[in-house]
Amino acid sequence: MTTEKSYTLSLEVKETPAEMFELYKQKVTDDGWKIVTSGDFGGMQTINAEKDNRILSVIVSPGQEGRTTVVLSEYIKEQ
Repeated sequence: MTTEKSYTLSLEVKETPAEMFELYKQKVTDDGWKIVTSGDFGGMQTINAEKDNRILSVIVSPGQEGRTTVVLSEYIKEQ
């Protein structure tokens, strides 16, 4: 039987969406994750990556008052 655990973290930061997207893209690969897909969808930038039994999703989008919203979600498959 396979079960899943998931964790989600939402941040609001002062850096631009482009800065945060590049930062997370670099950190994800530096930490050994394999980027499966990434792209820009009308201002919302996403990174989907895999490592071992884990899946990581990073969503970066413009927030309110010139801030940037970053949502990190990790899914862990356990058997």
